[in-house]
Amino acid sequence: MTYHPSGEASSSQWFHKSERQDFNICQRGYMQATFEIVKRLIVADYNKVPVKPCMDSEPRYEDIPKYFKEENGRFYDDDVRKSMYWSLFSGAFGYIYGCNDDF
Repeated sequence: MTYHPSGEASSSQWFHKSERQDFNICQRGYMQATFEIVKRLIVADYNKVPVKPCMDSEPRYEDIPKYFKEENGRFYDDDVRKSMYWSLFSGAFGYIYGCNDDF
């Protein structure tokens, strides 16, 4: 059991010490294009005590406008792969893929 937070947050902020929460979920959102958000959410969860797995449940989606603005370009497949590598190599036990072709 876990809790799905809103953007740029982790369930660990509210429920990490709860015995009813089995693992943490973070939602990195679509506003971050750097490794900083991974350090702030996934690496921080990975280092919490008691130890609980963390899943990256809502990272950047393929074909979504960066920062929700078309003029900033879009995230593409290579952006999604890089994001996945950052998450998994930083300790996440899973990664959810999303595509937003109709945005």
